[in-house]
Amino acid sequence: MDATLLNEAAIRLRDSCLADPSNPDLECLRRILESARAEDRALAVAAARSLIRMVVEELSDRFNPELSACYVEIFSRVIASVIPAFSDRFLRERYADLCAAPARPLAGDAPESVIILSRITLGADIAITSVFLRALRLRFPKTTLWFAGSAKNFELFAGMPGVRHWPVSYPRAGTLAERFAVVRDLDGALGQDENWLMDPDSRITQLGLLPAAPLRATLFFESRSAAPESNKSLSALASGWCAEYLDVPDARPEIALSPEGGRGTDANAGRGGICVSLGVGNNDTKRLSASFEVQLLRILAATGRRIWIDSGAGEEEAESVRAAVAASGITAGRIEVLRGSFVDFCRVIRRASLYVGYDSAGQHAAAAMGVPAITLFKGYPNERMFCRWQPRGFARSKVIRIPPGTAEGQVLEHLRSAVHEVL
Repeated sequence: MDATLLNEAAIRLRDSCLADPSNPDLECLRRILESARAEDRALAVAAARSLIRMVVEELSDRFNPELSACYVEIFSRVIASVIPAFSDRFLRERYADLCAAPARPLAGDAPESVIILSRITLGADIAITSVFLRALRLRFPKTTLWFAGSAKNFELFAGMPGVRHWPVSYPRAGTLAERFAVVRDLDGALGQDENWLMDPDSRITQLGLLPAAPLRATLFFESRSAAPESNKSLSALASGWCAEYLDVPDARPEIALSPEGGRGTDANAGRGGICVSLGVGNNDTKRLSASFEVQLLRILAATGRRIWIDSGAGEEEAESVRAAVAASGITAGRIEVLRGSFVDFCRVIRRASLYVGYDSAGQHAAAAMGVPAITLFKGYPNERMFCRWQPRGFARSKVIRIPPGTAEGQVLEHLRSAVHEVL
């Protein structure tokens, strides 16, 4: 099956789930899985990508309990097809037990260590995972906490006392088998009663479905169907979980960078100015036009403050940033393009008076560090997702909602008003 046919099958599977979550098109799933298990790695990667992006993410991003149950039905079959040692029935029953008692280990003594799984993306680790890091540190001050994820993500929390790094590399461009095999990176960390696992609905465990530790040692925050009657942010829901089960009230997102200075940025970069990110994490539905971005930079420059703009991830985003800066006509020396890691960018944001960007990791970093932010929020499938991914912190934050069909001129007017209000 080629990429076009794979995408068509994934779309039909997704649409069947949205139309009737209790009756997914299992024939389309079967065809996708045939390709996902193919010896041709390129084909297997394409099948995994279609299934994850067009089905799993589409179901999860709606934060609907019925669609979450549909995901469990579909993906338990997916895991069982790739790892025959697990039956789909076993996976579903285990998942139900996990959801029914998400804080089972708390009935015992304090753990020697807790492994906290990364949510993989930078923004989710700031908004959600950091809440659990903070709450567990407060509840168990003598327990060693391990952040299980990439070195890039761990850098955001490297300055937290008592938090260490357990390297886990999740292959976001891998086959299903390669994605599932990542739990082996946790070998040696778990299996003893004094060591616990905190799963914040991580992709490492395929949102809790893939066993990584015994149930008796697993804490689980199920974020997709939680509080369906509420429009609270995911960060607020995570805090509510910590208040209920860990007896730690109002845990908030936190960034704790290592004390070393930024690599590749001036020590005064960002001070008193405006930080900007036009990155969208390879999701172009979040982005507005190139001409809009030029006007955005001109509005910010009109404040008289210096602008620091991140070059983005990859050459394509970097080229878009360079083009916007060149077309803006802003005087050299009043705007600077930053090149470096996301942690370097966070150090610049921390010194700024304002952060402006699309819905991305930057908004969550600004909120966690107490920096006022303006977020341009576009490309969300429903109201619940818009609410769930609101940034949360102690600083003023303005989120400009951009429904489909909104004129860019109207968005620019909202931006001008927001800049005036926040500054």
